[in-house]
Amino acid sequence: MSLSFLLASAKAAITGGAVTLAVSVLAAPSYAASLVPVDLELWLGVDVSGSISPSEFNLQKNGYANAFNSSALQNVIASSTNGVAVGYGYWSSSNQQNVAVNWTLLKTAQDVTNFAAAIAATTRPFNGSTAVGAAIDFGVNQILTNAFEGAQKTIDISGDGTNNSGRQPALARNAAAAQGITINGLAIGSQSFETYYKNNVITADGFVIRTPDLLGFEAAIKQKLTREIGDGIVVPPGPVSTPEPVSGLALGIAGIGLMAFRKRGERGQSPAN
Repeated sequence: MSLSFLLASAKAAITGGAVTLAVSVLAAPSYAASLVPVDLELWLGVDVSGSISPSEFNLQKNGYANAFNSSALQNVIASSTNGVAVGYGYWSSSNQQNVAVNWTLLKTAQDVTNFAAAIAATTRPFNGSTAVGAAIDFGVNQILTNAFEGAQKTIDISGDGTNNSGRQPALARNAAAAQGITINGLAIGSQSFETYYKNNVITADGFVIRTPDLLGFEAAIKQKLTREIGDGIVVPPGPVSTPEPVSGLALGIAGIGLMAFRKRGERGQSPAN
């Protein structure tokens, strides 16, 4: 039995209460007990299929890095209760997915800046076909086997083409939804491609943002990350204000005033006929 299977089984049992996985959970009790609670687990899957040119790859990579370097996104993450766990990787053909930046807990602005630098340092690993379904399956495995336990779990798929290799994305999407995982999408292309993502990629509780081309990628991914992280975090409650206690003297004065007001009203009434 592989370690990844044990990790996935333990997390699935914790999040879904699956009784059928009890044996596997017993085999990995230390893992189940050591999961780090976070507001959000976020897997970022980035398309590097053959339709993505070298310059477009850099636009994507730098777009993600610059988004995480933005003060707006850093402020959102810093306002979370337990932080956000993020992993970043590339995908192409059905057997081509990787973890380019390992899962990282982001809580402070410095955490986010370091994560952005790690993205900027990545290189392109693939240049194959477009296996959207396999990319989703890989993201699900990443969510289920990392060292964090998020109150919310999200996969972010960005791409510029429809599935032409491996499992159909709708089947992978449905499997992700069954695990309580949300899928959001960033569609690069025409309006019809946005419709394809809505129908085949994102979950019922997810959303898709479209950019007509990769020149608008950075603005689109900044908007998308700010929205999905902002929706996923839990903001710590502020201090609760307690009303000042009312003294007995104040109550007494108020009572005397009320009685005087009532007596004046009675004196002003006309006698009954």
